[in-house]
Amino acid sequence: MHIIGAIIGAIMTGLFWWIIFGNGKEAIEMLLDKKNAEDKAKKSAANSLAAREQERRAPLRAITDPREAAAALMVAVAESRGTITDEQTAEIKAQMRTVLGYADALDHHLAVAQHAARSAAAPVTVIDETADIFRNNLDDRERSELIGMVETVATMHGGPTEAQAALIARLRRTLG
Repeated sequence: MHIIGAIIGAIMTGLFWWIIFGNGKEAIEMLLDKKNAEDKAKKSAANSLAAREQERRAPLRAITDPREAAAALMVAVAESRGTITDEQTAEIKAQMRTVLGYADALDHHLAVAQHAARSAAAPVTVIDETADIFRNNLDDRERSELIGMVETVATMHGGPTEAQAALIARLRRTLG
């Protein structure tokens, strides 16, 4: 028992001398600084990712007109099938002209909608970001028309894909 006490005492004395007279303080500070630097790097990376996500959603958040939001939603649903086709583009323009009431600058409005839809990380983001615009500005009939417009675009080329059907179902749930 005395031997164990002597060994522990010797180890503690050596550790004490190393901290006081050796480079123990510097070694401990270096370990703590390394830990703090890793934590700062992790926080910086998380902040950077969050900033990029906010930057991607900015074009969608800039939309205040429900007609522009509807056009962006149609583009997002069309592109969830793949690259948007000429037929889908023509149908979106037809919906914009007849239902949304765009008479002129159709190509400009479509370009804005495409930019907003493509800036989102996923088509679901378009639904999430535009849902409040639809809830606050459209009545039940207009919401039904919106869903009908989206379904019309999705049914082109042999009917909606699973991804498009899931987006339409989410839109229905979101709008109530």
